[in-house]
Amino acid sequence: MLSVMAALAATAAQAAPAPTTAAGSQARFDAATKAWQEGRCAEAVTLFDALATSDTARRNATVAAAIAVRRGMCLSRLGRADEAEASIRGGIDRLAVTESLRDEAADAYHQLAALAQLRLDYDTGIADANRALALTSGVQRIRPLLMLAALTRFDGDGSAIRSTAEALQLIEMAPKATKQDIATAQVAAARALLAADRIDEANALLKKALSNNGGLTTRSTLADIATRYDLAQVALLKKRPDEARLYLAYTGAGRQSDTPFERADSLKVPDCGEVPGLTPESSAVVEFSLAEDGTVTRAEPVYARGGRAVALAFGRAVLDWSWKPEVAKAIAPFYRAITRVELRCTRSASGGDLSLPLRTASEAWLQQQGVAAPPESERPAELIARWRAAATGSDAAALAANLQIAHSPLAPATEQKAAAERTIALAAALGAPTAVKTDAALAALDQSGPIGSTADLQRSFERRDQSLRALLARPEIAADPVSAATLRLAIARQFPNGEKKQVADADQLLAAVADARGLPERHPLKVHALLAQANAAAARGDLAAAASAFGRTGLTEQQCALIGATPRIESSGASASLYPADLVRMGFEGWTQVEFDIAADGRTAAQRALISYPPFLFGDVASTMVAKTRFARSYRPEATVACAADKRTFIFKLPS
Repeated sequence: MLSVMAALAATAAQAAPAPTTAAGSQARFDAATKAWQEGRCAEAVTLFDALATSDTARRNATVAAAIAVRRGMCLSRLGRADEAEASIRGGIDRLAVTESLRDEAADAYHQLAALAQLRLDYDTGIADANRALALTSGVQRIRPLLMLAALTRFDGDGSAIRSTAEALQLIEMAPKATKQDIATAQVAAARALLAADRIDEANALLKKALSNNGGLTTRSTLADIATRYDLAQVALLKKRPDEARLYLAYTGAGRQSDTPFERADSLKVPDCGEVPGLTPESSAVVEFSLAEDGTVTRAEPVYARGGRAVALAFGRAVLDWSWKPEVAKAIAPFYRAITRVELRCTRSASGGDLSLPLRTASEAWLQQQGVAAPPESERPAELIARWRAAATGSDAAALAANLQIAHSPLAPATEQKAAAERTIALAAALGAPTAVKTDAALAALDQSGPIGSTADLQRSFERRDQSLRALLARPEIAADPVSAATLRLAIARQFPNGEKKQVADADQLLAAVADARGLPERHPLKVHALLAQANAAAARGDLAAAASAFGRTGLTEQQCALIGATPRIESSGASASLYPADLVRMGFEGWTQVEFDIAADGRTAAQRALISYPPFLFGDVASTMVAKTRFARSYRPEATVACAADKRTFIFKLPS
């Protein structure tokens, strides 16, 4: 915040012990330190690496510690977070007990807290921020106090408010504090107050911060944008929607020609109940930054209901979002640097994926070959880099890597198709089971061209239908129960040209799956087929046949609602007339994903916006559109929910 980094570094450099009496080593140490101070970090790391293995560093523990910490600080600036933390921790304890280097140690502890904040490890961050605070006095306490406030904001114990109150007092005493420095502290204090529901006090501080940053003008630094987002949040809580929209208009949100969300590849929200207190009523606003490679580099919950665990659950979900690199690069750098989104958790159990049995069979065979499943904790962008590195081989690990790339939304369509074809070739060479080959064949098939008209849609259907039937006609695939059932269901669930009526032989295809002797009676694919048969029978008025098919599933109504296929849409509630006139007038565009239940009579219920960009603007409108949408009737013995937690995405675009 304050410009103290250079001063601390210079003081530490002057006080640091000479690494050796030899002029050459001293010169190298001075050169490395100067590069570190001037931000030439790639050069500094190279110089520090050479010094770390020198006789001087081995003989003098304090010199070795200074090298490790300064090297780590530069690694952090270079984005090499894991290496940075290890290097800093390798020397920081020694610096902390060396009187002349305590200030440098405090700065390093602050950096460790910042790294922990980036990975949403708030416990570690709080511990390191407290260590930094213990090594500082006077105005030097401001930075660790503000870090502590950010990390404890959602703890509900008042510590964040106390930290920012002290920081505000100290900054008034800082002789070199600028208006922007004061605004930074005021925003931090306002966020702490906002988390404690002290809305009026937060509003007053934010308006002071806005004034210190130059007011509501067309100038737009990242600090300006963050403050205006905060003011919009407060205005909404004070039930002043027009004021909220005004502040949002000055963030630039909803005013890009191509929002970050329209072509995202992985946008998931946390499951309700994932952590204690995370309920369907929970919500959060998360601010994030997007790198050119399509990964989220920072995700900070700035507002949440339910405490720290709930806030971090939303933050971790956003940290796992991803875009294809070419899509990310097309987004303006300013919007990649700071974007906010409103979130809620999902009630979905993800039970309707027809490809799951094939994937399970593939994973089982790969594990038999000694290939472990990828860890769930690893981020998608990190995984695909590892898969690409392993995909060039000719063993089972290469097959697994190619299969993952074929299914990865982060890979371009051409790469997905090529990976699927390599998987098919490797599966044949390695004698993999038919399910693996079918899985890869479907992945290759799923790469279709753009659809811009009804004619395109019809051609796309015809190509896919022909390809699916050609696969099913292969003797090897027809003889494999899981492969054959998956393909039959995929064909039966198609709707030519978007029509309400399914393919002509849908009933025969469903019957073949429901009565397949090679599948257990309660196999998921059989259950899908039986539910579809029940719905079809009910639609033609044959309730006895519907009850019989439903009874064979062995499901309760609640289970059925989570596993059954989504009924087809009879009429859409989306309409340009519902686009709010004031948002049109102010030039706002947006993107919203809505989750809802579908009742047996085709009406929707429990509509709730899961993801809304910009925050606060389009969620209610999209939910209204879902409420007006009607789906085909479904058979349920008690006429309850036919499909739980379905999702639809709405894009709000102004006329070009």
